[in-house]
Amino acid sequence: MDKTLQYEYTSKVQASCQDNLTGLLNHSFFQLSLDREIERSRRYGAPFVLALLDIDDFTTYNKKYGMLAGDILLKGIGSVIMRRGVRQSDLAARIAGDRFALILVEITLPVAKKVLTRIHQEISETLGPNFSLSMSIVSFPGNAATKETLLFLSEDVLARAKESTTRKIFWHEEHEPEQEKEAAGNILVVDDEPANTKLLSALLTTQGYHVFQAANGEEALQCVVREDIDLILLDIMMPGLDGYEVCRLLKRTEATRMIPIVLVTALDSVEAKIKGIKAGADDFLTKPPVRDELLARVQSLIRIKKVNSNLTSIENVLISLANIIEAKDSYTEGHIQRVASMSLEIGKRFGMQKEDLESLKLGGILHDIGKIGVPGQILNKPSQLTSPEWEIMKKHVQTGYKICLPLQKNLGSALEIIRHHHERLDGSGYPDGLNGDQLSLPVRIMAVVDMFDALTTKRSYRKAISREESLAIVEQDAHAGRLDLEVVEQLKYFLKKQNKLDQKQA
Repeated sequence: MDKTLQYEYTSKVQASCQDNLTGLLNHSFFQLSLDREIERSRRYGAPFVLALLDIDDFTTYNKKYGMLAGDILLKGIGSVIMRRGVRQSDLAARIAGDRFALILVEITLPVAKKVLTRIHQEISETLGPNFSLSMSIVSFPGNAATKETLLFLSEDVLARAKESTTRKIFWHEEHEPEQEKEAAGNILVVDDEPANTKLLSALLTTQGYHVFQAANGEEALQCVVREDIDLILLDIMMPGLDGYEVCRLLKRTEATRMIPIVLVTALDSVEAKIKGIKAGADDFLTKPPVRDELLARVQSLIRIKKVNSNLTSIENVLISLANIIEAKDSYTEGHIQRVASMSLEIGKRFGMQKEDLESLKLGGILHDIGKIGVPGQILNKPSQLTSPEWEIMKKHVQTGYKICLPLQKNLGSALEIIRHHHERLDGSGYPDGLNGDQLSLPVRIMAVVDMFDALTTKRSYRKAISREESLAIVEQDAHAGRLDLEVVEQLKYFLKKQNKLDQKQA
């Protein structure tokens, strides 16, 4: 990458453009360089390719092998990229904890695919086999006409790579190749009687399902950790952990709660079914199961599982997009995470249920996603916005609402938060001028927390305001009838608690 640009960055910003651990360039310099390449591409017509690399489940890797091993792995990836990965004209950066980015300039997508596949292979062969690395490849201007679209597509393609168990490198093409026939699904059969597992396995295998077997509850839990299971046929009466306990454990765990579980049992009493429902079972079959009934229920539940998995993937893409948009606004780093965290804690103080708390957290992360439609010169303007500019800025809530509307069943009250977090109790907010009881508790919480954190954050047109002053302003708005006073009281409680914790750790 251009040494002149690096010199200008370090002299003007008075900060290093390198990542200390890997020796690669850092996130800030990557953003600057990406803007520059987009400008060059538009001016001279030169194509370039953006590749994102992400370590799969890096949190688990750190827990299993330790933080030191995690740092060694990151440094090793950086070393391979610098040694074999890029030309002097290209750029390699570490843009997040376990996320890397490569910009290959003046190169077509087919050539870039070969180069990046070689880099991916060398990293895997040199540093493996205890981790896997996903990669997305997107070209500019071939696949995207704007920076926002380029980053969005890169995250979308990366999500596909991370979901896949067969391919770890995906690229975006104008005409996607014909998809391979989708596998019927992976089913885990759990029963301590070998004859039962053999019968069910034979029946399901003939229908194209990939069947895993477990003879007890402990084996079943181990299998679910290792394999990507779409459905579990679970016997109840087993030695050790019975089916009820296995079901409870799986449904209580975030990573496995969406896997459908069918209890297959000789018990046909109402009490047994009630106990199964309480454990979280999705369906029941009586031994010996009728073939057509079994296949119909299996097919239906696997279809639902895959739909839910796709929706979850889309949610993850939206969350990645929200983080990209926040990086676009150079004055709000960490805002969405702080807002989500504070809102969650206040929601708990109000005794909100788990589903509502999850929606509150998602609302905190996604509430400003509509800023993708706000031009950068308005978002980072170093002075107060004019009336026309302010009208453009205000539209971010409606834009965000439209982006997330297709996921309304999954997002719950998060969708409400995205649209209404700038509404006020006295009707003075936007976009709909709602007031009083028209504003739900999650919206009231977000309105308070978002305003407080915004005040404490440095803006392009003003300095950050202290916590004490910010809290006083928020409290003043509550007494004036614009914000919920009870929510403000809970915010004060949270901040006092946080201050005490900070003092203990100091």
